[in-house]
Amino acid sequence: PLNTFNSVREILIGINEGIPIKERRFIFDAQLTDQQQAFNLMNSVCAGMRALLIYAGGKLSLHLDMPDEVPIMMFNEANIKPDSVGISGVSESEMLTGVDTSYINPANHYKRETMRVDDATAIKNLNQIENVTSVDIMGVTRRSQAMRFSQYLLAASKYIRRKIMFKTDTSAIGLIPGDLIAFQQKIAGTAWGYGGRVSANGSIVGSNSRFGVDHANVT
Repeated sequence: PLNTFNSVREILIGINEGIPIKERRFIFDAQLTDQQQAFNLMNSVCAGMRALLIYAGGKLSLHLDMPDEVPIMMFNEANIKPDSVGISGVSESEMLTGVDTSYINPANHYKRETMRVDDATAIKNLNQIENVTSVDIMGVTRRSQAMRFSQYLLAASKYIRRKIMFKTDTSAIGLIPGDLIAFQQKIAGTAWGYGGRVSANGSIVGSNSRFGVDHANVT
C-alpha cells in the first residue's frame, strides 16, 4: 500500500540501532532491452527474490524459499528402498565467509557498485579458510536488499550442512525440485515416535522402530 513502506536508500548509513524500518522485501527495478531465452530471463528475474522457476510435467511452477513452510510428504522405511540412504556433510572449507554482491546504485548515477558482507563468526575463527563468493543480482537498486541477499547466502552456507540421498517408489512422482519433505531415519536410543504406513489389517508396514525426523528440500 502507498505510504506504508519507506525507502532506506538515503538513510541507511549512520542510522541508529533499534529504529524500525519498513520497506518492501523485494523490488525488481530494471529494463529488459536484450532479446534472450524467456526461461533463462525469468529465472534471472526470480533469482533476486530467492525464487526458482521450474518446468516439470509440462507446466511451469514458481518455488520461493519462505519461512514456516510445511512438509508436503514424509519419507521413511515404508517408501524408501532398503540400503539406498546416503548422508554426507559439507566440509568447513566449503562454508562461505563473505559475499560480494553487485547492484545498481541510483544515488551514484546508476553505476554498479559491489558490497561485501562478512560472516562475523567466521572472522573470529582464525582456523577457518577464507571463502568469498561474488554474485550479481538483476534488478536490485537498493543497498538494503543486496545486503539481505548476501546474509541469506551466508546463512544457507552456514546452516545447511547435510545432504541426504535415497531411492523411493512412484509415490514421489508428484514432487518437484524445491518441495519441502520430511525424512525419518532409524536412530537407536531415541524415542521420537514411530514411522510407517497402516495396512488393511491394522499392522504397520515398514518399521516399528523409533525415528529421528529431519526436513529437506527436493533437488
